[in-house]
Amino acid sequence: MLKIDNIFVLSFLSLILSSCCELGIPAGACCGDDKIGELLLSDTELSYIPYTSFNNTFYTSQNGSEVFASIQNFDRDLYKLSFDDHSCDYHTYERKSGRVYFFSIDLAFDITLDTYPHANMTILAKSLDEIDNAYHTVEETSLKPDCSKFYNDSFELLTQDTLVFGFQFHNAMVFENCDNSQVLDKLILSPDLGIDMIIFNDSTFLKLNN
Repeated sequence: MLKIDNIFVLSFLSLILSSCCELGIPAGACCGDDKIGELLLSDTELSYIPYTSFNNTFYTSQNGSEVFASIQNFDRDLYKLSFDDHSCDYHTYERKSGRVYFFSIDLAFDITLDTYPHANMTILAKSLDEIDNAYHTVEETSLKPDCSKFYNDSFELLTQDTLVFGFQFHNAMVFENCDNSQVLDKLILSPDLGIDMIIFNDSTFLKLNN
């Protein structure tokens, strides 16, 4: 008799779990997670931000002066997205993000490489001001390969060969100022190097030492 009761209870619980989502109860409250897809960053995509946390590098300006850059807090993480409130199904996506500081010129770049809805990168330039020994953002500028689009095209459609100020770049990604900033014009990223050149609105620039 005990065996029959257990079977009945298990069947009853299974029926509840399979139907409660259809009744509008939040998925997490009634059924187990079910991963139906996963999008991870490829080695090619990751090569455009080859940074690890707390690395340092140097750039040279058009007049030969050297500028120090601090690479901070670049981490990779996975996150879940569910596209149906009444389903337990979800997709897993990967993201890598961090910040590159140029303290001597009061500038920082927040860079995010994501796989949703496909591999794409967003860059937010921040003009900084030091107040009470702490840096505060005074202006933010969105940089994108195509300012008319909310999401960027896939990587293979964004890379290009280009010549800027006598420097040749291969398979580079060129990000443009999308917010009419008075400071920045373009940012060039190269595979295995990351930020390769910063071009300002007054035609001055910083080029990575490599």
